[in-house]
Amino acid sequence: MVERIQAFHTTCRTVSLLPGTNDPWKVTPIDHDLEAKYRSELPTFKKIARALDVVLPGTVPVDLTKQADVYRELAEEALGVARDAELVKTNLAPDGPAVGADQFHPNIWNAAEPLWGTGKYRVAVGAAATSLSAHIAQKAGSSLTDRALVAEVFSPKPAPGRPRLHVPGDPGTDNWRSRQEGLHLIAQGAFAGIRNLAAHSNDEWPEQHALEMLGVLSIVARWTDETEWLADVADE
Repeated sequence: MVERIQAFHTTCRTVSLLPGTNDPWKVTPIDHDLEAKYRSELPTFKKIARALDVVLPGTVPVDLTKQADVYRELAEEALGVARDAELVKTNLAPDGPAVGADQFHPNIWNAAEPLWGTGKYRVAVGAAATSLSAHIAQKAGSSLTDRALVAEVFSPKPAPGRPRLHVPGDPGTDNWRSRQEGLHLIAQGAFAGIRNLAAHSNDEWPEQHALEMLGVLSIVARWTDETEWLADVADE
C-alpha cells in the first residue's frame, strides 16, 4: 500500500510540475503516456485513501497539472497515515510472552549454545538432542540411546531386571499413569520427530522453529529430572 501511494505521489509530482494554464476550462497538454499513467493510478489511490480515512475533495480542477497537485498533497497525507498505521501495529500491539533460551534445561542449552551463535540452528538442535539422550542414559544406567532408550526406560509397564525411570507417585492412580505415559510418548516423539530430522536433513531451520524444538527437548529433560530410578521393577 505504501509503495502504491509513493508511486502515485511521484506521478502526481511529475504532472504538477508541467507548465499549467490560467484558464480553468482548458487542460494543459501533457505526454499521452504520462497522462495514461496518472489516470490508471488514480482509482487505486482513491480506494487506498478511503481505506485510510483520508478525505477526498468533492471537486478537483479540470487542468491536470492543478488536479495532480491536489492529489499530490493528498498522497502525502495518505502516506503519513499509512506509515503511522504500520508503526502503531508494530509498537502498540500487545506484547507476547518472551522465552529466554538460556532458561531452558542446562543440558539442552549448554549443548546448543556454541552452535546457535553461528546460525546453524538445525545442528544446534541435534547437539541438544544428543545431550538429552546422554542425560537420560546416565540416569537410567542404560547403554541404549535415543528413541530405543526412552521407549524402554520411560515405559509405564514393569519388567523384572529392566531399569525404569518413573515419575513419583502411586502407579495405581490415573494421575500417575497420565504423567508417565505422557513422558513416555513425548520423549519418543522428541527423538523420532526432532533428533532424527535434525540429523538427516540438509535444510537449515528458521531460528523460531529451532527454538520451539529446543523447548520440547527441555521439557523432556526437566521431566527426566523428576523421575525416580527403579533398578528392578517386579511384575504386578
